[in-house]
Amino acid sequence: MHGFGTPVATPAPVASFMFVGTRRTTPSIYHASSDRFSSVHRSTLPRAQARIEPSVVSAQTRVDTRLSKLLADSTDTLKADLSQMLTSGADSDVTISVQSDESSSVGPRTFEAHSFILKARSPYFRAMLSVSMAESSSRHITESEVRPEVMEEVLKYVYTGSLSEGATAAMGEWLMLAADKYCICCLKQLCEANLCQDLGARNAAARLVLSDQTNADELKEACVAFIKEHAAEVMETSGWSKVASYQAGSLALEVMRAMAGLSRSKNKKRPSPGSQDPAVSSSSQEANSRARR
Repeated sequence: MHGFGTPVATPAPVASFMFVGTRRTTPSIYHASSDRFSSVHRSTLPRAQARIEPSVVSAQTRVDTRLSKLLADSTDTLKADLSQMLTSGADSDVTISVQSDESSSVGPRTFEAHSFILKARSPYFRAMLSVSMAESSSRHITESEVRPEVMEEVLKYVYTGSLSEGATAAMGEWLMLAADKYCICCLKQLCEANLCQDLGARNAAARLVLSDQTNADELKEACVAFIKEHAAEVMETSGWSKVASYQAGSLALEVMRAMAGLSRSKNKKRPSPGSQDPAVSSSSQEANSRARR
């Protein structure tokens, strides 16, 4: 008992901390005075919720949409500018003369191009336009194996990364041969994918030969599978005679093995991943031969 006037000691304030984790567990309160936890029922405490105002979400959506549109517009503008550069021939430093043949729908044509773009996009042109090649000094390329209309689409793809509408349907096989020759891998893969989707009895045999010429394994597998299912129809076409005579019948034998359920022959040697591309090697040899003459 305290005497009159004696101050009464007041208890120290109790510090309490609320611990709420990310998991849905019963929250606890820590009492500093007793150094212990006491559980508190969920319903007795206010539940904190992270709320995002609808106006903030709407604003962020508008920003994302505008950013996507700006990026798309930037890409389209770049394509248009490069296409105009090719069409106009402004500041070009290389000419490509393409001869025409009887099967071509257009006559011979000459294209004005830019060596730095050709070298950046095609290992074939990079080798041809290097310092030691005749084309490097003459700045003139003569092409007799590619049709003019095909070369036009190849250059369009080299500059813009796209083809004219319907190009793969109209000249897919020729484009694939050109892409393989010039070592333009993306164009070759695009052509291969389109040719796989458009297989029929009339073209399966010819595309099988094409797949072997260009080392297009995906197209070859698709052709073999189609011929296996439609052998009677395919073998009545003129394309099958080309398969039968191609490489002394080795390709036809491969089809027969597939029809018999046997695995593909592994005797055929294919270029190793580290070897030089045959198209680049061929272009270098041809250019060196012309330079010596």
